[in-house]
Amino acid sequence: MSWIKQELEEIKQELEEIDPLKVEEVDTVPTTQLTTCIPVPVSITHGIFVPSPNVALPPIPKNEVYQPPFPLKRKKEYLDRQSRTVIANVKSYMEMEKKAKTFLIEPSNSQARTMTACGVSRRTVIRISRESKQIQNNLKDGFHRAYRKKNKVAHKTSLDVNDAEACRTLIFKSIMESDRPVDCVMMHKKLVHAKLFTGCLGSVRRLMEKLGFQVKRTRNFAKALQTKGARSMVMEKHESQYKKFVYLRDLKKYQAEGRPVIFTAITTLARAQCKAGNDQLRKGTKILKVTRGMFADEPEELSHEQWRAVLLSAGGKSGFVTSGFLIWRCIKKLGSNSYDENANYKKYVTWVKDNLIPNIPDGAAVVLDHETIYDRYEDPVPTHTSDKEDMKAWLERKGIQFQPDAAKVELFELIRQNRRNHSKFEIDSILEKTGHPVLRTPPNYTELNPMMVMLKVSNVIIFR
Repeated sequence: MSWIKQELEEIKQELEEIDPLKVEEVDTVPTTQLTTCIPVPVSITHGIFVPSPNVALPPIPKNEVYQPPFPLKRKKEYLDRQSRTVIANVKSYMEMEKKAKTFLIEPSNSQARTMTACGVSRRTVIRISRESKQIQNNLKDGFHRAYRKKNKVAHKTSLDVNDAEACRTLIFKSIMESDRPVDCVMMHKKLVHAKLFTGCLGSVRRLMEKLGFQVKRTRNFAKALQTKGARSMVMEKHESQYKKFVYLRDLKKYQAEGRPVIFTAITTLARAQCKAGNDQLRKGTKILKVTRGMFADEPEELSHEQWRAVLLSAGGKSGFVTSGFLIWRCIKKLGSNSYDENANYKKYVTWVKDNLIPNIPDGAAVVLDHETIYDRYEDPVPTHTSDKEDMKAWLERKGIQFQPDAAKVELFELIRQNRRNHSKFEIDSILEKTGHPVLRTPPNYTELNPMMVMLKVSNVIIFR
């Protein structure tokens, strides 16, 4: 308490220079009043706030109990280390005000009091206050996790579809035309020279993985070919090679049989890619005109920032399929990190049954896109967390023999060995029942689908 007396003496000396009458008023304030009343108007000197005696201070109501606006969801919810540290800081700050018998910071400055008591920065207080307002207005479900893992964006290797295909074409061309194994150093120089890539040599390796290639290190490969520096070679992954080979083989077979081939494509467009009918566009811009009649639902709230469009299209050598274009809006649900994929899949199945199958020739081969969210199994394959009875029922439906007293791990091993040969997508079954064989575009090879090439060129939608 000695430091409080020293501060009061300094206050007296400063106030005597201004108005000697105020010094007597400060001395006449009883100490009990500071502990039982809330000092609303205060004057600050050297960080100590002295209550003004001319204003009546209302007493604290005894019947009112403070209720926190954001109580814990569970009574026995465990607090992490950072939350315990904040509670200890607030308790220490309250003890200091109790000893001082006054407010250390002006009560009207709630932001500074919160920042000092919790021991956090001003920016943190502002961010949490903004988040609490969103929760009170029902714009968010609750506070996000303190240890939220932020996904870093790899700007050097995150290429759009057109640049990725240009890089893949350059790599294939270099492999076919070069008389020596193509390594990462050579491809890095060619990609930088073609102005398709601006990253370092390590980023080139990650880019190769994304494009479906792999870098194989060799020891005596350079000595056997009598070349210099060929310690590694760039080659396409086996899975990508096999899927591309099967796709081209089946496509050639159906064309030799005289079957018409219908290509389908699914693309998603963000709100920034959609323009209104009266917007001015640059010269030479490829435009795809979409009318409101093509929408499955009325396109309202076009200015919504979470708005996204899903566009379906189909066509072949003879042109576009009648009623083959369909577009609908997708809006993120409150508290969800993704769009409503179930609603999209239902609309996709309806489009295949009502728009695609009735308007294509009989026996035509249908090429589907490789969008995984539209691949739903007709008979879902059990996982390792499924019940034992569900595993037995699936094996019986597929005609796979198993021991009646087999353990769960044995049943799941049988499912793993046979799920590729006994699992079929629902869309494939719908098309094959009507006499249309199904092909699927291999991943990372959208240039093998003419409809995808058309949608990439015409990436601007005009609403009329």
